[in-house]
Amino acid sequence: MSRRLWVHPENSSRLLRAGQTRRCRYCGNYVDWHYKADGSPVPLVPQEFPARQIPDGKRWHLSRGTVYPGDGGSRFCRIAHTAVCPAADESDTHPRLLPVRRHLAVHSRKLVETGTWARPAEAPTVSATRIADHTTSGPDREVALMLGVHYLAPGRIATLRCVALTPDKRRCPGTLLAATTPADAGRWRTVPVPYSGGLGAQFAGEPMDAYDLSALTYAQQLRWRWQHCMAHDRSVAPDIELTEWIAFNATDHAEYIRKELG
Repeated sequence: MSRRLWVHPENSSRLLRAGQTRRCRYCGNYVDWHYKADGSPVPLVPQEFPARQIPDGKRWHLSRGTVYPGDGGSRFCRIAHTAVCPAADESDTHPRLLPVRRHLAVHSRKLVETGTWARPAEAPTVSATRIADHTTSGPDREVALMLGVHYLAPGRIATLRCVALTPDKRRCPGTLLAATTPADAGRWRTVPVPYSGGLGAQFAGEPMDAYDLSALTYAQQLRWRWQHCMAHDRSVAPDIELTEWIAFNATDHAEYIRKELG
């Protein structure tokens, strides 16, 4: 039986509910993805929890489809999946969140044992940044600079697809570069690696290749940030997929620092 899906007019996100829930690639548990006010996605555990049981700084709440830190004055709140993912280092988990983490770990083992989900062949533990990266990692991922932020694409900029829903209920096959004029596109240039804490600090200031969109207007950069092709730039069509940009972090994405232009 089919269901009709639509975007609520007061929702700040255009993402259909069907596109928000997916499995964590590292532990196999379901995750609800929601956008923060700045447009960055946050993976949330699908269930709600009594706010008094969740430590300060670990609470999230939803308002009109947008996720905000804190409980919003409610008796219940959500928690980020990155705070309890069993694939992350347990020492990074707050003691009061350990029961949730262990519950998810048990469920992960059941998924593996039943053949429902296969554990990826990666390191035993991964960082929270890696867990929050919902795109498919690959050796050809490229960096773009827009709205003052360095973003990592899921692949090559030239092949980055639009996330809007087509009338036949499929993801738009168009690319962000399709039908663009020079005024709507960026240009490749060498930029400094942005500072990040941890091991990535050693790369700060070094040259790296990036697709620079900063010369475009604010509206044009928003089109790229929301991952829409020219045909869906001002369309009312909802999105069927999450935007695939993630904030570039030199600590976790050092392998994508390229210096081919220089």
